Amino acid sequence: MLAKVLAERVGWSGSPAWFRENVARIRPEYVPADPADWISYEPRIRRSATCGFPRCGNRFVAESSPVLPVLVTVSSQFAVHHGPMIPSRMTGDLLAGMWQLIGSLVALPRRLI
Repeated sequence: MLAKVLAERVGWSGSPAWFRENVARIRPEYVPADPADWISYEPRIRRSATCGFPRCGNRFVAESSPVLPVLVTVSSQFAVHHGPMIPSRMTGDLLAGMWQLIGSLVALPRRLI
């Protein structure tokens, strides 16, 4: 909401510049929290997984060659990630990739997201 509108609503009769400056100063205190910031995980509780198609400029690979999907897991607390390349996004290949990822973990997390 504009500071001018706020001044009208509260019945401000003083300096508009002073009101704008003070609204600008306290406005960050009233910004709603980002939902992504609410998430907190204890160590070794969760690990997230995703499947994507990397874009890499490999000069040894022909431009016409297919880009294979990569299945990646990332720990919620540590900068540890694994990413095997799988032949397709078919269910069998995804499950085989997931088993490969789970087999590469030192300890299993409680949840895989």
